[in-house]
Amino acid sequence: MSLEVDIRGTGGLSVTLSAEPSWSVRDVKLKVEAQKGIALHFQALSAGARRLCDLDLLSSVACQDNRLSLSLQRRTTEQVHWLSLLEGKTGLQKLEHAPECIRADSELMLLAAGRDAEALKHAHQRLLGSCDFMLAAAKRNGESLQWATKALWSNHEFVLGALQVSWRWFQSASEELLADRDFVLQAAGLNRWALQCASEELKADKEFVELCLSGGKRQYIMDQMRDDGLSLRRASTLRNDKEIVSVAVNSKGAALEYAAPELQADRSIVMQAISNDPMALQWADPKLQGDRGIAVAALEKDGRAAEWVPPTLLADKTVSGYATVAKRPPVPMRRASTSAASLKDPYKGKKVTEIPGSKSSDRTMRRPASAGAGTRRPASAGTRRNLSGVRGPQVGGA
Repeated sequence: MSLEVDIRGTGGLSVTLSAEPSWSVRDVKLKVEAQKGIALHFQALSAGARRLCDLDLLSSVACQDNRLSLSLQRRTTEQVHWLSLLEGKTGLQKLEHAPECIRADSELMLLAAGRDAEALKHAHQRLLGSCDFMLAAAKRNGESLQWATKALWSNHEFVLGALQVSWRWFQSASEELLADRDFVLQAAGLNRWALQCASEELKADKEFVELCLSGGKRQYIMDQMRDDGLSLRRASTLRNDKEIVSVAVNSKGAALEYAAPELQADRSIVMQAISNDPMALQWADPKLQGDRGIAVAALEKDGRAAEWVPPTLLADKTVSGYATVAKRPPVPMRRASTSAASLKDPYKGKKVTEIPGSKSSDRTMRRPASAGAGTRRPASAGTRRNLSGVRGPQVGGA
């Protein structure tokens, strides 16, 4: 699925690009540079009020009908200067003396935070009090959260986001949040260790603690499913839980066998299962086995799945075509003219009596004199010769 990206800027600048959701903002900037000649470092892209960084993916930006609207601002020479400094080795040391416009620039400060969380102590208070900015900084460096303003630790969204970075940040939440039953229960569902930071009153409530632990147990089970979806067979009470079954079939398509019947009849669940393992079609509800889209998706990956496609659907030329192509046996590789057996030494382990390829047609080869008198006919006295310059016993000598 491609996106159509509309970029508008000052001076009537207009750029329309066809992009993929997997593109980064830097990829878009490179396209703008190629089309409009605006250097990469001079571009600052935003989506609404959100300033985008080079590492952000287009899939993380809200769009409508596969159309993404961005605005482009040209950076000042001073901003470009500081951008190059922060990308170098000495920029962080000079950040303390940077002008306010630089310390309030979210993109520049995120770049600094990614290199050293201590750099955020020089950031503008507006950024340190922004939920979006601080959570984005935490993704680049978890220690960035130490510079969040006190007001943020009373913000539900921010605290839950910090909890997903590390449970130890949950203890920085405000007392009001740590005493809020619903909030702590929600947090325990994300990380069971959050209960350790709850107020003493909540921790003394046995019924509440049991409820939190159940939520933590569910998260533990989901983690297990990601590692081995077939664990679903041991979780009989959760086989009708769509979220857990979805995680299971994404890990192992065959886990569909253990899903509740209503989820075996759920098209989205079945599609996830056969995307992972086409043979999971056998566990789908019969109605979905006869679904053209599902059958084709399975047959494209493995023609053997035709065994569970209804004959009436296989009679369709298009569907049967997918099955035939997928089941076609692979073309055998052409064997080399020299077999592996022929590469072996044919004389290994055998007594060689004749040198292969010799020009001599004699069956009996001459042996060297050192082989001994018993191995050859002794020469007559008249034919004995002593090779000049060669020392050693004479042939036929006493």
